[in-house]
Amino acid sequence: MDRILIVTPGEKSAAGLSALIRKVSPSAELTVLTSASQARRAVLDDAFDFLVVNSPLLDDSASELCRMAALNTDTSCLLLVKEEFFEATLNECEGSGVAVVSKPVVYPVLYQSFSLLKSVKGKTDTLRHENERLRAKLEEVKLISQAKCLLIEKKGCSEEAAHHLIERRAMNSRISAKEAAGQILRIYSDN
Repeated sequence: MDRILIVTPGEKSAAGLSALIRKVSPSAELTVLTSASQARRAVLDDAFDFLVVNSPLLDDSASELCRMAALNTDTSCLLLVKEEFFEATLNECEGSGVAVVSKPVVYPVLYQSFSLLKSVKGKTDTLRHENERLRAKLEEVKLISQAKCLLIEKKGCSEEAAHHLIERRAMNSRISAKEAAGQILRIYSDN
């Protein structure tokens, strides 16, 4: 179920925008706020899948709110602007990951926008998970290399022998090579 934060300055626009978004994503959990300051706190404190901002906002720049959310969170952002400000806002938001749509917003355009945002979000989530996996692997390799260097220094063994010692400790203790390397670092760095 999608969690969508809607930020719009008035109750009338909140009702209309909520109804339109309900048509696009019937099972979504909607949260409606009327100010950028409330939205800024909500986006930073809670995990929303999408942020839909109906500009102009009364207390702050709508495009600034969207750019902040896009750059600092995993939230996908859709900014609705008046037609006369569309091109300038598009240029202002370019490269920040904010999708800009000209008002008045009609169902097909909103549906297409959400479809594109979901597609991009899926791709970025996949890349983020891969990045996290690679960081963890890099950290493991780094820890094992540090343990090897310490074994070479303290025990005077070759790199191959140090690697074998780490593997043997991991196998005998039924732990990962990373955990074995951590144990070796704790043992030999104290000496």
